[in-house]
Amino acid sequence: MPYFRHRSVAHVMAELRAITTRYPFIEAVQLFDDTFFSRRLDWLTEFAAVYKKDIGLPLYCQASPTTLDAAKLDVLIEAGLCYVEMGIQTGSPKLREIFGRPEDDATVLAGARLLHARQGKLLTPDYHVIIDAPWEDEADLLDTVRLLMRLPKPFGLAIASLVYFPETELYRRAKAEGRIVDEETEIYRRPFYIAPRRSYPAFLLYLLTFQHIPPRLYAALASPALVRLFSRANPVWLYKAAYVLGEGLRLAAKGASALWHGDLGRITGFVRRTLRHDPTVAGRKG
Repeated sequence: MPYFRHRSVAHVMAELRAITTRYPFIEAVQLFDDTFFSRRLDWLTEFAAVYKKDIGLPLYCQASPTTLDAAKLDVLIEAGLCYVEMGIQTGSPKLREIFGRPEDDATVLAGARLLHARQGKLLTPDYHVIIDAPWEDEADLLDTVRLLMRLPKPFGLAIASLVYFPETELYRRAKAEGRIVDEETEIYRRPFYIAPRRSYPAFLLYLLTFQHIPPRLYAALASPALVRLFSRANPVWLYKAAYVLGEGLRLAAKGASALWHGDLGRITGFVRRTLRHDPTVAGRKG
């Protein structure tokens, strides 16, 4: 019989109290649990009350479109929730079936609208998508692009490469189809975040990481005529050049913002991570 196993509020709070006591410099708490909103409202209400009283730090958490709920969201915001990242993964019905994702476009849109309606209380949300699955073609990626075009801005994107968790159903399918040859490089050392720059649909996805592209311009770029034209020509050199230019502009904007606010530590921290090839300097786009 299927069941949902979770910890009690008392058990979770005991851990949080111990951690924040041991490390008093902690400034926020992030819960890496994409099923967090699967808990019942009474559990979350109890958790929120105790968290606000005993911890009181800004709270970050994850959500899925099928479990995000207005009442649960508002209870947590009252307790200090200020950031939510939500897994979308794909807009393709075919890939949703392969991934075992039960939601449809309407469910994803409803979840995004809940977050957007709470601007001012929540930071800009990040949405996670997966590209380059071996079963994905350009039509599947275009489905994802078209879904994201309908989400209310602003939002950030975490664009990830599909990574197989060993012994899962997806892993077994890929293994049976001969899609996994070297597990060391293809699973355990596979980069999580990747740059989408190998096809026109991937280029369109990358453009969605920028907040201020006029909707009409983007709609024109995503028009069927241009999609057909660039998919036939597939100028990969252009996508790569646009990526380099885009990342340069993004970096310059972040540097200018840090200088404007006197946040030199952000700049020096970035330089240190870059020099030691820290992968955290890349990934989320927004």
